[in-house]
Amino acid sequence: MGFRVKIEQTAKKHESNIILALDFPFERPENRNNLLSKAERVLDAAYPWLCVVKFNHHLVLYWARFTASKNRIKRFTMMA
Repeated sequence: MGFRVKIEQTAKKHESNIILALDFPFERPENRNNLLSKAERVLDAAYPWLCVVKFNHHLVLYWARFTASKNRIKRFTMMA
């Protein structure tokens, strides 16, 4: 299935065409746990109204290091 078709299906399913860009500013390593918590709070609050979530690279790189976060990303992906 192509990207465009997947986006169209997700938009229809969620009755939304909102794309959330999690483009938080770069954080020093000692502050990155706050960044992850903030991203999770935003996702938890906004998820029902979203079609797509875009993660910036430094958030993904840091977030992917944690198994619990991998499971959370998988949960949001599966819900779409």
